[in-house]
Amino acid sequence: MTTFALVGAGPGLGLAAARRFGAAGHRVALLARSLQHQDDLVAEPARENVHARGLTADVLDPASLTATLHEVADTLLFVNGSDAVHPNSERAGTSIAFAAESAYAAMLHDALADQNIHAAQLVIPGAIRPDAEHSSPDAPAERPYAIHAERGGFRHYAEPMPT
Repeated sequence: MTTFALVGAGPGLGLAAARRFGAAGHRVALLARSLQHQDDLVAEPARENVHARGLTADVLDPASLTATLHEVADTLLFVNGSDAVHPNSERAGTSIAFAAESAYAAMLHDALADQNIHAAQLVIPGAIRPDAEHSSPDAPAERPYAIHAERGGFRHYAEPMPT
């Protein structure tokens, strides 16, 4: 059975994606730095009969993160904002970070393909808001599942990029 592992799990898109994968019968692993944060997150899917477990991992501690991912995951999905594709001088910090993460994820996509590990990127233009048609937490949660199921290509978009 496939495990959906979410690094940096949060209450919006993260939990919506966890519910979507769990509803399809996948195990769910929610990775966060704080044990208390994990407990709060795991309780939410459990109310919907989704088996989720919390794991402690810190992206700033590569050994911890690597060990945890080896324990739970065989598919990788990086979710970024539009700055990953079109850098914005008003958001230089995230533009640089997202561009670097995008390049890293693309290298993983190529390097891991022979091991049947699919690395992909989902770009969500704009803010995730409960009232938005394409970027409410539940709407983009369908995209990670489709990306997992189809396992095609590297970059995917939750909606068309603004011009």
